[in-house]
This record gives sequence, structure tokens and C-alpha cells, in this order.
Amino acid sequence: MNSLVKILLVLLMAAVGVCSSLAHAQDDLAEAFGDAPADAAAVPMPPVDAAALGDDPAVQAVVDSKPTTPAELFRATYLLIELQRADAAGPFITRFLAANATPRDAATILREHGSARLMRMGRAEAIGADGRKMIDAVLDGARAYAHDPTRLAELIELLNHSASEVRRAAIHDLSAAEGDAVAMLIAALADENRNDQHAGIRAALVAMGRTSIPALSAAVAADDEAVAVAAIESLGRIRDRAATVYLLGPAVGSDASRRDAALAAITAIVGRTPSSEDVRRILAAEAKSHLARSVRLPTQGSDRVTIWHWDSAKREVVPREYHHDDALAVIAARLAGELAAAEPDNESYRRLHLLASLEAAKLTTGLDAPLAELPEADAATLNAVLADALAGRRMAGAIGAAQALAKTGDKELLHRDDGRAAALVEAVRDADRRVRFAALSAIMEIAPERPYAGSSSVLEALCFFAASDGGSRVLVVDPRGQRAVTLAAFTGAIGFEGDAAVVGRGGRLMLNQSADYEFVLVDLGVDNPIAYDLLGQLRRDPRTARLPIGVMAGDGQLARAKRLAAAFTRTIAFPQATDVETIEKQAGHLLALRGRLAVGGDVRQRQAELALAWLADLSGSSQAVYDLRRCERVLQDALQSQNHSAAAAAALANLGTHGAQRALVDLASQSSRPIGMRQAAEAAFAKSVPLRGIQLTSDEIVRQYDRYNASRDLNEATQKVLGSILDTIEAPRETARQQNAAANKASLER
Repeated sequence: MNSLVKILLVLLMAAVGVCSSLAHAQDDLAEAFGDAPADAAAVPMPPVDAAALGDDPAVQAVVDSKPTTPAELFRATYLLIELQRADAAGPFITRFLAANATPRDAATILREHGSARLMRMGRAEAIGADGRKMIDAVLDGARAYAHDPTRLAELIELLNHSASEVRRAAIHDLSAAEGDAVAMLIAALADENRNDQHAGIRAALVAMGRTSIPALSAAVAADDEAVAVAAIESLGRIRDRAATVYLLGPAVGSDASRRDAALAAITAIVGRTPSSEDVRRILAAEAKSHLARSVRLPTQGSDRVTIWHWDSAKREVVPREYHHDDALAVIAARLAGELAAAEPDNESYRRLHLLASLEAAKLTTGLDAPLAELPEADAATLNAVLADALAGRRMAGAIGAAQALAKTGDKELLHRDDGRAAALVEAVRDADRRVRFAALSAIMEIAPERPYAGSSSVLEALCFFAASDGGSRVLVVDPRGQRAVTLAAFTGAIGFEGDAAVVGRGGRLMLNQSADYEFVLVDLGVDNPIAYDLLGQLRRDPRTARLPIGVMAGDGQLARAKRLAAAFTRTIAFPQATDVETIEKQAGHLLALRGRLAVGGDVRQRQAELALAWLADLSGSSQAVYDLRRCERVLQDALQSQNHSAAAAAALANLGTHGAQRALVDLASQSSRPIGMRQAAEAAFAKSVPLRGIQLTSDEIVRQYDRYNASRDLNEATQKVLGSILDTIEAPRETARQQNAAANKASLER
């Protein structure tokens, strides 16, 4: 391009600019929108380095145009970039940033240049950091202007303007605000005082097309019939199949106006009028598909989804953001509710609605929190829903059903006529930790009074959940003991407590003795020839079924390890790690397998506190359902935890076995442990002896005397604890001595 042509191009563009769509409208359009650029602030123009301009007349022409307004300054910058002289744009960019362009200025600039051009300008390396700030300021300001509620309200007022150009321009600008504009349009539609504007509002909603569908779908469920019918009719006029799913419920509902409008809308969209049976069948299929997560919602590049809801109090639609999977459950609950309302005597529809509602409620309000609202359903129905949830792997629904069953207090739930385990007991064996705990909590609240099928599984779950201190542990299983210890030490360097085992059986025992393992590393050669059997055993045990597993492969064995890992869920093959950095990367991959609903240390600790409290209550009662001695090892380990020592001591006191009493006196005698833990252990021992008698051996009693005698140089609190233990040991003898003395005295008196 020769210099003369460039000069002409620059002068033409600088003088005329690129006009916005509104600039071509009639005079009344300009007056309606008030798009005249605001006066630029008086910001001095930074000096332009003449040497930097060189002898390029096109560049000189841009400078000579003396831009002042934000739009002119931005245009000048754009022209210099097009002339491949972004290096000369610095003074214009500086003045633009100093001018603090208003949102209206930014919107004017965006209309003139378009977002694609702005993105292209931002990629020019020579524009620098200030240039990118300028582009960001335009985009942010234009976005703020497009979504400004005051401006949107003004645009809505123009929807019934006499000039078609004004109406079209208003709809165009409303479309830029997307959901915010649609929400305001629907709110105006719900305002009976604006009936004269409703025709223009409906036309705008239809003209905005797919942008209107999400919020209109929420308005379909409005308790205001006029709003609901208007929303249904608008969706029919948009004629997009994406809206059909939200028209199915009204199409089989009891409200005649909504039903007729919905059937007409569906006919307009799909080209035929479906029968009621077809609508129910499709509605059921959609509800089940959403519940099974076999539908993919648009997420705009993230895992977040916005769903609109009708707010009866505010008479408007409001957006709520959900994780994608949670959004599917929310939609499933709505569809299943419409289906159940259409055919209230259908048991399968009622169960589907109950399951979907529980799934949505737990996912949106918290898996570890109690149900905010108990469903209106009897124990038999809830029991069936729990079975449905377990079969369909709807874990949040299963948790909700278990929590609801707990509140029924129905002790017969655990007893079946066929002798098989009840649904709650099956849930205690589930691979999902939260499901197991919810079922266990329900059974503890129901408090069965006689044995039932599967009670041993419940006791096993009690022991498992009690075996947590809320920490993060990792197990390394490697037949070469030294390497196992080294790898365990590597995991310690990245924040885990690493344990080592050399055989699969030993590893399984360790995994079952703690509920805090985050993942396990297994050498391919464990339990020769390969670790297949160990991995299978871990996946079959509900306590380890979802534990991430890393299969470590030596030289030349990675392909074999990958084939093994592919046979199991949540399992990855890695080369054998030789340093902390490699272990850290491998840990990251394994922890990612847990998913977003992983159980954190704080939740595990709360579960342990409850499990220990249940064990203490059961051990202190006359129940004959559970043999709590099977949890003795777990209680002894929990006794050593500062977080759980008091609860464990209470349970061990009631248990009163030889091992329980020995664990209590051993802890109470350890001068290095906190005095509070030792005092609690001593008090538990003092409680245990009257209940169960002295279970300590003669040697263990002698050792306690030795401990006391050796405490003369220790602090007073320690001496008091050790002395109290001896008092407890001697109390039965003293009681017997006093009884014998009393008997002898009585004999002499006779």
C-alpha cells in the first residue's frame, strides 16, 4: 500500500469512524437511546516522540487528527496497529487510560469495533501491558453498560415504541444482557400494572430466541397462571426443541389453561400433537436420564451450570449456580415431580420423584448435613427408595433415604420375612463411605433390640468409622522392605503419614485398622507373580473399594502394570518412584481419582467421634445384638489419640476386658502424655473395676506398684493418678477384708 493510499484511508477512518447500528437510525432512535458520546475529560496529551514516528505520513496523519474522546483515542490506537506501528500508540493508550472512559463510552467503542477486533488487537505483542489494560477496560465497561439495570429498564420501556427501528434496537441491546434482561422482562410480564406493555415484552422474549429459554422454562412453573401461560406460549413461538422437556409436565398437568398451551407449544415445536401416554412416557424417560446423568448440559467451558427458578415471593425468576451433576439432579426432581403429580396413584412415579428429590436435596444442601426437610413418605416407601438408590448408584439419594428412614424409628425395618439383610444393612456394606455412614447412623438411631441379618456388618462398620483420627495416611506395599520404608518416608515429605508393608495380607490388615488412608501404592511384584489378587481383594472390600491405588512398576514392567491397572477402577500404573518429586506427582494423580465429593479429614473425624460415642453407649447398655469385643483393638488405638481418648476410655471402661483395663492403666501411667488424657483413663479404669472386677494379671498389678514407687520424683498430678490406680486395685480387697471382719465380729457376738 503506497503512502498516499494509506493517508487517504487514515483520514477517512479518522474522520468518519465505524458507525454503530444505532447511529444509522432515525433521529428519534438517537434521542431514545442517548448514545451521543460523553464529553472527554481534559487529559493532557502526552508528548509524541517525533523521531519515533519516522517519516511515515500515515502515522503522522493519525497524530495530526488530534483524537480527544475515548472512542477517537481507541480508534487511533487501532489504526496504528493496522499500520503495524503499535509502538507509536503509547501516548494514545496513556491518555485513554487516564480519561476513565464511562461504561457508555466502552459500549460505543465495542459497537464500533466488535469483540473479534479487540481480541486481535490484544494479541499484538507491541501493544504492551497498558494496551491490554485498555482493551480489558473496554470489554469490562461495555459488559457493565449492557447489564446495567437502569439501562435495561429504559430499553424495556422502548419495546412498545412507535418506531420499529427503536424496538429492534432495544431488543438487540437487551440480547447483550442475556439472562439479566430476560429476568427483567419476565418480571415486567408478571406486573399486572404493565399489561399494556406485555405484547412488546412477549415479542422481545421470542425475538431473543435461545437466550430466553432457560429463564422462560422457570416461569413455566410460576404459581401465577397468566405468567406461566405466557412463558409456555413464548417457548412455543421460539420453536426450539431444547424447551420441549419443560413443556411436558404442564402438558399432562391438571391445569387446563397450561395443559392446552403446552400441547399447542409442543405441537408447534415438533410438528405433531403427542398423546398423554406419549408425554408421560417421554417425561419419565427424561427424568430418569437426568437422574442417571446421561444428559450433558451446556457449561460454557466449566463444570458450573446456571438454572433458573421461579421465586413466588418476589414474582420473578432467579438464577442459581450448580455443579453440572447437581443441576441434573435438580432438573430430574422437577420433571419427576410433574410426572408424579400427573399420575398420583402410580407407585413407580412416586418413588422416582422421592428418589430424585432426595438426590437433589442432599447434593445441594450438603451430603454430611441432616435433611433440611423430611419427605412425606412411609417407611415402606422409603425403604424401597433406598433399594432403588443403591441399585442405580444414586449415592446422594441413598444418603437422604437412610436419613429419612432413621426418623421413622421403625425397628422392624431391619427384619425381613425371607431372612435376608434389609436395605439399610446392604447400605452399610456399600462402597461409598458416606452411604455406609448414613446407613450406620440410621441403624444406631433406630436402635434394634434383637439380632437381625447382617448385624455383623454393622459392627464392622462401627469399628471402621471409629478408627479415624482425621489425619492423612498412605500405605506402601512392596516386597522389598527397605524400599517400602523409603517410599513411605517420601510420602511423609509431602504431608502424609506413610506406612509400609511387605506382603498383601499385612497391607490389608493395616488398611482395615485405619479409616484415614487416602491412597495406596502397590508394587507390581507383591504376592508373586503379580498383585492381581491383592487388588481384587481391596476392590471387593467396601472399606477399600474406592481407595485410589497406584501400581508401581520396575524397569520394563510398565506395560504389564498398565494392563493390570486397567482391570480395576480408580487404579493407575506408575514407574517406580525414586524421589519425593515423583511421589508428589503420582499422589496428585491418585487424589484426583477421588472426585469432588471426597471425604475430608474433618468429616472423618466427626464420623469417628459419633462412632466412638455409639460404642460407648452400646457397651454401657444391656444390648445383646453386637459383640463389642471385636472393636477392642480399635478402641485401644483410639485411646492413644488426643482427639478421641476420652470417648474411647468410656467405651473401654464398659467393656472391662483384660485388654481394655490394661490399655487404660498403661495410658494413665505414661508421664509423657497429657495429664487430661491420663486422668480420663484412670477414671475409666476406676469405673470398670466395680462393673467387671479386676482383670489385670498379678504381674501387671505388681508393675503398677513399681510405677508408683518410681514416681516419687515426678509431679504431684502424676503421683495422684498412679495412686488412684492402686486405690482402685486395692478397693475390692479392702471391701472383702471389711466384709470378712464384719462377718467374724457377728460370729463372735452370737
